Formats: sequence, C-alpha cells, structure tokens
Amino acid sequence: MLCTYAKLDEKKLAALRELEIQHNVRVVALACHDVRPAKLTKAQEEAIKKAEQELGVVLLAYEA
Repeated sequence: MLCTYAKLDEKKLAALRELEIQHNVRVVALACHDVRPAKLTKAQEEAIKKAEQELGVVLLAYEA
C-alpha cells in the first residue's frame, strides 16, 4: 500500500482546517493505493539506492 497526499477540494480543505482549529492539532489527509513492488534486477536496485543517496530521499519502485 502506498499513501500520498490527498487532493482536497475547497470544501473538504475548509473542513480539515476547522478540525485542526477545534482540536489545536495538525492533520494530514492521505489517499492510499494498492501497489505492487517492482521486481528489480540487481543493477536497477543499485541505481535506485545510488539515487536515494544522491537525492536524500526514499524511492519506491512499483509496477506500472
């Protein structure tokens, strides 16, 4: 499962902001999707690890 930031319309965003104000917290809206990890070759895996180190991020390869 992969979760990304949810796309909220103005009405939903306003409701989320109101919830944050009422409870004095920050809330993140996520949308989750079923994905299958890609089956990588050793070379692909190494390239992704190198890119992670260079970019300072975590990368996830999944089937298209």
